[in-house]
Amino acid sequence: MNLRTLVAAAMVVSAVAADAQLTGQIAYTSHARGDSPWVIHIMNPDGSGRRALTDGVSPSWSPDGERIVYRGRGGIWVMDRDGSANQLLFEVRGAYEPVFSHDGRKVFFNWSQDDGTFIYSIDATTGGEPVRLPLFPPDPADVAMHWDVTPSPDGQSIAFSFSRPSGFGTSNPSGLYVANIDGSDIRLVSDIGRPSYPAWSPDGNRLAFHANRDDGEGIYVASADGTDQTLLSAEWALDWSPTWSPDGGWIAFMSTQNHRSQDVYIMRPDGSGITNLTNSDGSTDYEPAWSPVPLPALPTAVVEQSWGQIKSGN
Repeated sequence: MNLRTLVAAAMVVSAVAADAQLTGQIAYTSHARGDSPWVIHIMNPDGSGRRALTDGVSPSWSPDGERIVYRGRGGIWVMDRDGSANQLLFEVRGAYEPVFSHDGRKVFFNWSQDDGTFIYSIDATTGGEPVRLPLFPPDPADVAMHWDVTPSPDGQSIAFSFSRPSGFGTSNPSGLYVANIDGSDIRLVSDIGRPSYPAWSPDGNRLAFHANRDDGEGIYVASADGTDQTLLSAEWALDWSPTWSPDGGWIAFMSTQNHRSQDVYIMRPDGSGITNLTNSDGSTDYEPAWSPVPLPALPTAVVEQSWGQIKSGN
C-alpha cells in the first residue's frame, strides 16, 4: 500500500470504528487498470484488513460465513473464506451470479442460453445436475431474461429481476419479482425504472435494490411486498449492488461518488452515514457481499499479494 492508501484507510476506520454494529466481513470484486485480472477481495466492514483471495467475480457467502461461492474460470467455484480449498463446483459457460440457499445446501445461479437467461440450482457440495426453476417461460416473440436471484433468509422465497429485451409478446412486465423457493406464486414487487440487484434484509421484511426512475437513480429500500419504496442514494452518482450487514443496520453498495473510480461504500438503511471503504484511485471495486453472520476481524497489517501469488495460490 502507498501512503495515500494508508491515510485514507485510517480515516475510514476512524470514521466508523466507534460503531459496534459493524460486524462481519465484506467480499467484493476488484479490477485494476489495464489487463489485470478480476480479483475477489475481502475486508473488514470499516475498510481495514483488505486482502486478495483469488481470480473471479460475483462473490457470495454461505449462511455460516465459512465459504464463498463465485464465478471463476470455466464455471462456478466455491472456496473457504480465507481463499483456500478452491473447488470447481459446476463447469459451465454462461453462468453468472451464484448464491447459496438459506441453508447452504444449494447454489442458485443465472444461466444464459439460446432462448434466454434462467435460474438454476445445483448441490452446494457435489454440483451435480442443474435444476431449472419454473419461472417465466420463453416466448416466441422474445427471450426471457432472469437475473439477480437471491433467496430470502427464511428459505421460503426468492427475489429476482426479469426482463424481455424487446418488450413484445408477453404480459409479464420487466421488473423485480418475488416467488416461492420452488418458482411458484410469482409476485411483482416493482416494475418502475428497471429494478435490479435485489437484496433481502436479515429479517426478510425489506428489499434493497437499484432502479433508475424519474425521481432519481440509485438504491431504493422497500417492504418485501413492494410498498413504502424510498430512494436512499445521491442523485448525482451511480449507486447499485446493495448488500445488508448481519444485523440489518448498514447497507454496503457500489458507487461512483468519489468521481475517480467505482468504490465500495456503506450507509444506514435511511441513507445516512455514507462512507467510502475502498477509496481507490482508478480501479473498479464492485459487487460487495456482506457476510450474513459476524466473523472475526481480519488483521490490518496486511501486505497485498501480487498477481503472481494470487494466480499460483501462494
